[in-house]
Amino acid sequence: MLDKENLRQWLLRERSFSGNGPPPEIPDDVRIQLAMTYADAYERITGETPRVEVGDVEERIGKALL
Repeated sequence: MLDKENLRQWLLRERSFSGNGPPPEIPDDVRIQLAMTYADAYERITGETPRVEVGDVEERIGKALL
C-alpha cells in the first residue's frame, strides 16, 4: 500500500487514534519502516536507489521553499 493508510491503520491499531485530538508520537521504528516501504517502491519504479538523508526536516523544507 503506497498511501498514508499504513500509518492510519497503525495509529488506530496501536494507539486507538482516529484523528480526534492531538496525534500521538510515532516511534522511530515505525517511521523507519514506513520510509523503507516508500524507498523500496521508489527503487522498483525507477530502478534507482533513493538518496536518503538523515537530518532536520524543517530545515530542509525551509531551504527548498527559498
